Amino acid sequence: MDIKKHRKAVAKKRGEKWKKALKLGRKAVKEKPSSLRLARAKKELTSEEISKKLGLKRSSYQEIETGRRMVKPEVAKAVANILKVPIKVLFKEQKLGRLRVKHGHNEPARK
Repeated sequence: MDIKKHRKAVAKKRGEKWKKALKLGRKAVKEKPSSLRLARAKKELTSEEISKKLGLKRSSYQEIETGRRMVKPEVAKAVANILKVPIKVLFKEQKLGRLRVKHGHNEPARK
């Protein structure tokens, strides 16, 4: 199957609600960035530069930045050291000793 046909079929199956949700998510990230993204912007660093210093893929770092991925305390300390900011400003504690970025956009729904 041609990739363009496949994408059209998937988009048709998902419907317009999916497109609107995707646009709203992108808009939310731009309008209200996470604490980690703000700290990175103050230091004038790109996500690629920080990910190289951490030894991560850029996509993995961006998942941390948006709150989609939880991190081990060692990684959180490394990020805080690179940005020269206390860990508590950037991250909040989650289950199993992992940390999640404050004000992330992809946090799990609360019950």
